[in-house]
Order: sequence, then structure tokens, then C-alpha cells
Amino acid sequence: MTISAIIPVYNGEAYLAEAVASIQKQTLPADEIILVDDASTDQTPALIEQLAQADARIRSDRLPTQSGVAAARNRGVQLATGDLLAFLDADDLWTPEKLRSQVEALEKDARHDMVFGYIRQFFDEQLTDAERATLRIDQIRPALAAGGMLIYRSAFEAVGEFSSGVNVGEFIDWYIRARRRYLHEQIIPEVTLLRRVHRANMTRIQNLSTGYARVLKSALDDARRLPALDPVLRNILDSGIVTTADGESVPLRAHVEETSCYLLQYLIRLYRPRRFVEVGFAYGISAMAMMSAASHAKGLSYTIIDATQSTLWQGIGLANMERAGFSGRYTFMEQYSELALPDLYRRGEKLEFAFIDGYHTFDQTLIDFYYVNKMLVSGGVVVFDDATMPAVARLMQHIETYPCYERITLPREISVNGQQRRIDNPDRLVAFLKIDIDQRAWDWHVDF
Repeated sequence: MTISAIIPVYNGEAYLAEAVASIQKQTLPADEIILVDDASTDQTPALIEQLAQADARIRSDRLPTQSGVAAARNRGVQLATGDLLAFLDADDLWTPEKLRSQVEALEKDARHDMVFGYIRQFFDEQLTDAERATLRIDQIRPALAAGGMLIYRSAFEAVGEFSSGVNVGEFIDWYIRARRRYLHEQIIPEVTLLRRVHRANMTRIQNLSTGYARVLKSALDDARRLPALDPVLRNILDSGIVTTADGESVPLRAHVEETSCYLLQYLIRLYRPRRFVEVGFAYGISAMAMMSAASHAKGLSYTIIDATQSTLWQGIGLANMERAGFSGRYTFMEQYSELALPDLYRRGEKLEFAFIDGYHTFDQTLIDFYYVNKMLVSGGVVVFDDATMPAVARLMQHIETYPCYERITLPREISVNGQQRRIDNPDRLVAFLKIDIDQRAWDWHVDF
């Protein structure tokens, strides 16, 4: 596979050479380095010419008028010939193992379309102490930014170009479109991108939250617009009756509520996971809702764990999944979760979405979460049912103390098939987003 590294630059004479050098120092070399000058008015054009003379891999182009970073990146993609595309802003840096680590991750798992690493911000040495005091440097976080991504060219083209009409948050806008097309990423636990904070981008960094909020609101609004439920599931919820494989009718009981099904679908549409585990299956209500929401995901891996499906639940969940057309699209483990989850962990399984709805004692739910946490990747989501039950509610308080998790605010109203639906029991489901790798010390503890 060949790699094209693309740098958009506008008035970047102070930092461009250092950015290019960080590409040249890669332990896995890029095959070409494309510099796109966004009509700079400083000495950038002369510097680009000098850099190109010193490295035959460097190709360049200049936009006739200043058009913005999105347009410059798009021009770079048009010029690129590589199978893989990587981006770097002219004032940022790659760490030396960036390309090697990301290529290895893509080669290891063919299901991935793109791979990210982690980002660390640093202050430019010219900033004064007073200037530094106006900004907060974040802890190391997933590099969900153009400079943090390595992507197959075919996958990028399936999503389309960066939106030149988005002035702030142009990458988030593109990333949301990638999720809607079920492109999928891996986040490797290595710092691959160094973001420089300097005088020229201080205002932009301070304004990022406003731009991101606008783009993310669009994604949230889209995720809240859900289609009608699967016909098999719709009939079960309307009739209150489930049917065994032998045709015996059984009253519906102990099931995930209809509006909870909508919330699960909302989360899946928003975060676009492909590797699932569900603890607790019963009649398959939640499984049918989630499978229908994720049914178009490429490389879907869905594992269901329920030790009493054949006995307590009379095999009805499996029968319902077959009626809904999901046979052969999931793995069923008729084991207790305290045995099945460690088995998945030993096999090296990674998860992006977990729904925990098993035995609701504090210790059992904690054990389920303990193993899910070990397998859940950064950017993954874990959801708990019956979170108002005392034991589960207590565990929610415990998880809220984890530095690597953030509680997701779930909507109180959702649009289903064009009709607004109020969430009947909004506190029943609790969802957490894993925002970082779990780096707690061996003696970590926070009272809860």
C-alpha cells in the first residue's frame, strides 16, 4: 500500500519545515508528500520550492485565492496517488511511529476503514506565561482530527470531500458523514499527533467549541430521527404476546420498554458501532431493536450472552431473531456472563458497544462491567438497563468516578417515523462514553 501525506498551508513559513520534517522522520516513509498553498502572502511559496528541491517525494500546488483548509485538503486529495491518505496541518507534528503503527493496525484488522491515534497539545515556545494562562491544554485524548487519521482512499471517496462551507469543525462535519456511511475506525493507544498552540491559532482553538457544538447538534438531530420498528418487534409490543418456536403464545414480561428500544437505536445511529455484546437476552426485544439499527454495518460482530435462554425464556428470544431475519448474523453464548465475558476477553475481543441487562445485583453488574471495560475501545459506549434499581444505580455512581468515562445525556423526546415520541421512563437507561484508555493506578479509589 502506498501512502500520500497531505499538508494544507496558509502563511506557514514559521512551522511548515518542521511539519514536513516530522513526515520525513517516519519510520515507515510516506510515498509522497503533497503541499497545498492556500494563497499565502508570506514566504511560504519560496519555502515550499526549497523543500521540494531537497525531497523528490514533495509535490505542490497553489490555490489562486484563499479558500480555507477544507478546500486545500480537498485539492491535496485530488493530487494524491496513494492507496492511503494522511493529513497534517502545517503547524502540527507527527510522532515518528505514526504511519507504521496505523498501517499495522489496518493490516491486522481488515474491517477497519480508518485508524486514529492519540493527540497531545503543546505550547509554542514563543507564547508568554500570560498567554498560556488563557488556555487550558487538555490531557492526552483520542486524535479525532484530520491530522490524527490514516484512511483508505476508497473509504474517503465514499464519504466525499471536506465541506468548504464549514469554517470551524470541518473535520467533525466530515467525520459525522463517515459514521453515517458506516465507515469504521480503530483508535490505537499511542500518541501520533502533536498539536501546537501558538498566537495565530489561539483564537481558533478558543472558538472550536462553538463550531463543534453546531456540527454535533446536526448529528444529534439526525440520530433522533428513527424509522419505524421492525415489524416482528412492532407486533410483539402491540400485542403483548410472544410465541415459542412451537407456536405457543406467552404473555410478554420483563422486557425492555418500547421507548428504551428507541434510545438504543439512537445511540447506535449516533456512534455507529460494529462490535457489540449484549448481556441478557430474554425475548430478544432489545436485540431486535439494536440489530435493525446496525444491520447495514460492514463487518458487524454481535455477541449475545444468556445462560437461561433455553430454560427460563423457552428459546423465545432466538425464535424471534429468526422471525425478524437475523439468523446467522450474531453469535449466541448460552453461558453465565461471568464465564462468557472472560472467555471473550481471553480471545482478545474488542468492543464498541455493550448493553448490560443481566442479573441486577451490584456485584454481578459490576463483574459484567469489569470485563466490558477491559474490552471496550476508546470511543465505545456501554449502556445499562434498569438503572433506577438500587444496586444498578449504585454502580452508576461508581462508574461516574472513572476518569475515562463520561455519562451520555440521552434525549427525552425522539422522532419515530416522523412522529415525536416522549421517552416514557427516561432514567431507566444509562449510557457512558469511554473517552480515554483506562489508566487508573493500581491503588486508585474515589468514594462513591
